[in-house]
Amino acid sequence: MGHIPDVWEHVYRISGIVNGDVVARPVQSVSALHASAENVGGSVDGGWILLSNEFDDGYDPGVMAIPEGAVSPSGLVDAPYNNSAVNSPVAYLPQIVVFAICKTLGMSALTTYYLAEWGMLLVYAACMAACIAVMPRFRKLSFAVLLFPALTFRYSFAISADSFTLAMAVLFTGVLFSCAFAPKAPSTWRVALLAGCGAVLALTKMTYLPLVLLMVVLCFMKGRLSRTGKAVVVLGSAVSVALSLAWLSTTQGYVTTPSIVPGEDVAQRVASLKANPFVFVGDYLYAIVHLQSNNLGNSLMLGLFWLFFLVVFASLVVASVLFAKGRAAELRGAGLLFLWASFAACAAVVTLVYLALWMQYTPAGQTGVLGLQFRYANPVFFMMMLVLFWTSADIYKSAKAGRLDFRATADGLHASA
Repeated sequence: MGHIPDVWEHVYRISGIVNGDVVARPVQSVSALHASAENVGGSVDGGWILLSNEFDDGYDPGVMAIPEGAVSPSGLVDAPYNNSAVNSPVAYLPQIVVFAICKTLGMSALTTYYLAEWGMLLVYAACMAACIAVMPRFRKLSFAVLLFPALTFRYSFAISADSFTLAMAVLFTGVLFSCAFAPKAPSTWRVALLAGCGAVLALTKMTYLPLVLLMVVLCFMKGRLSRTGKAVVVLGSAVSVALSLAWLSTTQGYVTTPSIVPGEDVAQRVASLKANPFVFVGDYLYAIVHLQSNNLGNSLMLGLFWLFFLVVFASLVVASVLFAKGRAAELRGAGLLFLWASFAACAAVVTLVYLALWMQYTPAGQTGVLGLQFRYANPVFFMMMLVLFWTSADIYKSAKAGRLDFRATADGLHASA
């Protein structure tokens, strides 16, 4: 218990929402991580404060320190949770339901903790199963990918905003690719499901909004969407953007870790970014090249991710050359456009994650970007893997049919470069 990044801040945030603090407010209490005058939080059940202190072994510095005997399990305490306050309640929906039911039934914080993990695990499994059910191809391979330990470890069940975000990203990706590549054009109901999943995903974390906007590409794939389907996609995209911006405007005054990067420093970064959008690029590239992260394990995983990123890019280039030379086995222009757009959306998500950490977690004067963890790339990993599946299948079938001339392909790649 307690060995999940920022777990107690997420617990405090969920309890605060259940107690009515849907939007965080200034609080005077502090923790080792939140030790500034800019702290925000909400009313948290005393049982959670006691439980977090009981299991505090230094892993999560966000545990609120309290004098012995100062908190009652049945009372409410103002607790700080700046870094989880930026997350909308949608990011915690499964846990909020469990927390609310358990509080109504008078269950202890310890029991609620484990029931919340089980509840999240069931939701994650349901989203994964639904994703596999709607996939038009590569079901067994997709199932194997979704059981990859880096995805399921912790974040299939954790009390965290990452868990529901990942579950919805998996479901959204499956429905999206079914709408793009299923033999039959998707029904209006499936398109509506896609738009609904997109709106929920957009409200889990705004950095994943580029994935949601991929829905618009379906409108340019001939014969895929009816007029009603196109209207649903456009409306769903607009609603997703509007909801994300509305929540962002509500929480724009929050700083993830004001004890590390004060609010005025964040405001300075935003101003410099508006004046020169390329001010971030140098630190972004430095962080990628040097595999900056919280620890060696995350650096290794980020290195593997960027290698995978290059492999997917290479597969798209080869598939594009085959298409341009009329040697593609099955990929057509619209499908190739969709795969390129998917790759670009994943790249945009990763860039936004780096940008957010650069503004809110990296102190002024620090080279690169601090606070990176491979888990931030988890929601795009599955989509990138599907792009690789589709392009690799086309390359393989082209080679099997004798359409793949490796010398011509190499010449095409050289010309493209």
